Amino acid sequence: MLIYWINRGLYMFLICTGMILIVAMEVWLLREHRSEMCYFGMHRFYIAFTIELTISFCVYFYAYMHAAGWRTMNEGVYKELRRYGPYLCVVFSFDILCFGLVTLGLSIFSFSLVDGSSKWVYIKPCLYNNSNVCSQLQHKFVDDHTAVAFFASNLTNIESGCCKPPKECNFKFSSPTVWMKPINGTYSNPDCYNWDNDPTILCYNCQVCKLGFAQDMKETWSRSGFIGVLASLIILLGLKLINEDVLLLESIRRRDSN
Repeated sequence: MLIYWINRGLYMFLICTGMILIVAMEVWLLREHRSEMCYFGMHRFYIAFTIELTISFCVYFYAYMHAAGWRTMNEGVYKELRRYGPYLCVVFSFDILCFGLVTLGLSIFSFSLVDGSSKWVYIKPCLYNNSNVCSQLQHKFVDDHTAVAFFASNLTNIESGCCKPPKECNFKFSSPTVWMKPINGTYSNPDCYNWDNDPTILCYNCQVCKLGFAQDMKETWSRSGFIGVLASLIILLGLKLINEDVLLLESIRRRDSN
């Protein structure tokens, strides 16, 4: 009897763990990687899959309660829930699995996906209007906006690439997003010519900004894709165990009725 209840607790633990992993990843994307929404917005897909999977699992678990004797329902209703509940759970779990694998694949080609004027022209305004990456960088140093504090800080890929000029430009630091550009300066790096203190320009036209954005996307997609694949596999394992338990309970019910 103890082993039986341990098994029941195990598959519930697995399913809940998988769901928590997906929800935690969605929160991480929304809080820490808002810039990702400027290209793909994968959190929307994960949210949709999570809602669908949660509803499907509730339907399936409702049927499981009848099989376990915790709740009685019409046999016709039970058969319908028993038929479609597991199917929907598996389908939506495979959706998450496939989407995670696709995301992992996209991470390999991150730079080629964001490079090109046709795509960057839409990404660029999103970075300064929606994600507010550089304005947030400016606020980080509102109490200590000295050059020493700035150069000692660890900037993200996008902050380093889009919110300040490249190091070889040797511009004079004024604030995190304001740099003094010499008049008639000559530079080996073309990005130095593209820098402007205008908050809507900064280094958004720079190649290094594209590289920083692509690197951020690569890290975001690879991590979220791995979590999506891992969570879906955990959920599928939990569904397999709960389905085996339902089959066992149905077998016991048939034996007792005979």
